[in-house]
Amino acid sequence: MEQGARYGTLVVDLTTHRPVAVLPDRTAETLATWLRQHPSI
Repeated sequence: MEQGARYGTLVVDLTTHRPVAVLPDRTAETLATWLRQHPSI
C-alpha cells in the first residue's frame, strides 16, 4: 500500500448508477454490518 493511501468501499445502486454509501474500510465485516442495517438493499 502506498504511503498515505486510503481505501474504503463504495456501495452503488446499479439501476441509477448513484452512490448509496461510502464505508470506511474494505472488510467483509463492515459491509455485512452495513447490509444488516439496510435490509431493503
